[in-house]
Amino acid sequence: MNIPAPFRMALPTPPLPPPVPTPPPPLPPVPFKPQSADLSSGESKMESSEEEVEPTTKKTKKRARRETIIGPAIDKDVAHEDVGIKPVNLVPKEIPLIKKKNPVLN
Repeated sequence: MNIPAPFRMALPTPPLPPPVPTPPPPLPPVPFKPQSADLSSGESKMESSEEEVEPTTKKTKKRARRETIIGPAIDKDVAHEDVGIKPVNLVPKEIPLIKKKNPVLN
C-alpha cells in the first residue's frame, strides 16, 4: 500500500562519503637559474623568442555604455526644469517600433 510522503517511514540515512586523502607534500624548491645564463651570447634578453607571448584572438563584444539621467529623484539639488530632455542612443533592440494592426486601404 502506498502511503503519502509525510506519513511514511523515513528512509535510512545514506553512508558518509569516504574521507578525503591528504594532499601529497609540496615539491622541494628548485634552485633558481638566471635566464641570462640560458641565452646564447648573440641573443639578448629582449630578443629571446621563448618569452614572446602571442595575444589571444578571442574578441569580446563590448556593451553599449548608457548615460545615466540625473534628475530630482537622484540628486535633490537639481530642479525639474534643469534636466530637460537628453538625447539617448538606443540599442537596436530598444528602438520602439510602431506597428499598425489593421491598415485601411482606400
